[in-house]
Amino acid sequence: MNINANTRSLVLAAIAPLSMANAKLELPRVFGDDMVVQRDKPARVWGWGDKGDSITVEFAGQSKNTTVGDDGKWQLALESMPANATPRVLQVKGGKDSLAFKNVLVGDVWLCSGQSNMESAAGGIVNSDLDMPLSNIPAIRCLTIPLRSSPVPLDNFPTEERNPFYEELKGVWRVSSPDAAKDFPAVGYHFARIVNAITGVPIGLIDNSWGGSVVETWVSPEALAQIPEALPLIKAFDAEAAAYDHPAELARKMGGWKQQAAKAEAAGKPTPPKPEVPESYVHRQSFPGGCFNGLVAPLQKFAIKGVLFYQGENNCVASQGRPNLYLKTFPALIPDWRRAFADPELPFCIVQLCSFGEPDDENEPERNMLHKASGVREAQLNAHLQHKNTGIVPTFDLGHVQMHSPFKRPIGERAARWALATVYQIKDITYDLPIMTSWKKDGPRILITFTPGSHPSSPYGMRVPPKGFVIAGSDRHFHPASVTHEKDDTFAVSSALVPDPVAVRYAWGVHPAGNFGNRAGPTPPFRTDDWPAWTDSPIERNGPEKPGPGVPTRETAEAQARDRKAAAARKLLEDLDAVPGKQSKRK
Repeated sequence: MNINANTRSLVLAAIAPLSMANAKLELPRVFGDDMVVQRDKPARVWGWGDKGDSITVEFAGQSKNTTVGDDGKWQLALESMPANATPRVLQVKGGKDSLAFKNVLVGDVWLCSGQSNMESAAGGIVNSDLDMPLSNIPAIRCLTIPLRSSPVPLDNFPTEERNPFYEELKGVWRVSSPDAAKDFPAVGYHFARIVNAITGVPIGLIDNSWGGSVVETWVSPEALAQIPEALPLIKAFDAEAAAYDHPAELARKMGGWKQQAAKAEAAGKPTPPKPEVPESYVHRQSFPGGCFNGLVAPLQKFAIKGVLFYQGENNCVASQGRPNLYLKTFPALIPDWRRAFADPELPFCIVQLCSFGEPDDENEPERNMLHKASGVREAQLNAHLQHKNTGIVPTFDLGHVQMHSPFKRPIGERAARWALATVYQIKDITYDLPIMTSWKKDGPRILITFTPGSHPSSPYGMRVPPKGFVIAGSDRHFHPASVTHEKDDTFAVSSALVPDPVAVRYAWGVHPAGNFGNRAGPTPPFRTDDWPAWTDSPIERNGPEKPGPGVPTRETAEAQARDRKAAAARKLLEDLDAVPGKQSKRK
């Protein structure tokens, strides 16, 4: 990725911790009062100071020493410690200065990342008025990182610059209380609440989520450059940054402002404020590698327990809807972050894309399956199956008409169930999510087998027919299907309109009607075929979206729907004809 030298200098200067000419003892802002230090791992402590100064770090009965290097940097590691909910002081002493971080606990630190559905605050969801009065939990803390996308890796994050109100919200650790917890990420808070209550381990949340971010911004530039399909995207953004022209951009926006001002004046309304145009290119939350550089790199020396990652909306809608690319980039994120945090087995919880928009009609599958949301969910499930020590938390059953579902508490609780069962290995807590493991054709049926011992069903058992299953023959036309229990964790899927089936899909759409699962959650959406399903939005701005070979379109979906309804009508008439006495009456 090409980085303009001036841009690099401006970015580094904006977050530079100190001047080498007048260095003072300083630590990155991830260290602070009320913080949580990761248990059972060596805890790195690092910072800046005067060249040659002796540095001493004291905490929990340990005292470690090092010397500031020629580059003004220093680093040491405290030995691993068990969990401890007793507040203590982390003392750092330099040649002339000393720092004391108070009320520090030792526990588990979970990184809460992704986009706006992770960013959604605990005080703004369903039943938050019941939850927040109970949030006085001193063993839960949260640090929300000020948002910054960068073309180069940063070693610190800035203080919040927008206004004094946010100074208290971002860039500092906060102890859970009714006043503070309302700003914590809702999924993270309810995850922490359950895990802390059951284990007794203090929980620190670090929230670096950014609404509107795409997955490509969370992958490091080095890892992204190894994905051939991502190279055109990288090239396009590099060209956009290199071509940024402040005078031209200012003239363009001023032209629009003058038109708005003239309309306002003619209508007797106040003149709108003049636009502000930055002097240099602003790296947004869509810039490839930008959020990794600005929001992950500053944290990667800080030991953590694991990651909760909830993202995907912007990768399946509008001009950034590229599920085929997502199938390549999302699975690369997990090993990339494990390398960054120097933990090849770092627990990683994938919160699957939630439903949004009007609920799908289960009897009209053709149009439902065109949406790119299914591609994002497929990539997330594939990544879970590909990488060990990961969890998948389906959420499509908790959707809403708008993209930000207010039903966040169950998501946090499902993630907590995964962690308690697999990471903490708490006795009698299971996370046996029913995932499709195999399938085979059986005459006019397809037999689907799920995770052994998961015992999936529809609500209230199989007395309520499962919804969301569709089945297709070689014509690739999917019809609503019926499901019956075969034995153990195997189920038979069939349709009278598909006598020779070759493929099954489940909960395939943006807001699907699937109701099959168990107490751990719904069965993740799946398909048994690998047929072309989506066309990625073009990289070039306002470029035409041309359907790829074999990809269904709205026109083909509508034609299939007409054919399905006609076939269903013919089958109904045939069935009526087979009933004695019915044929003559119909004629």
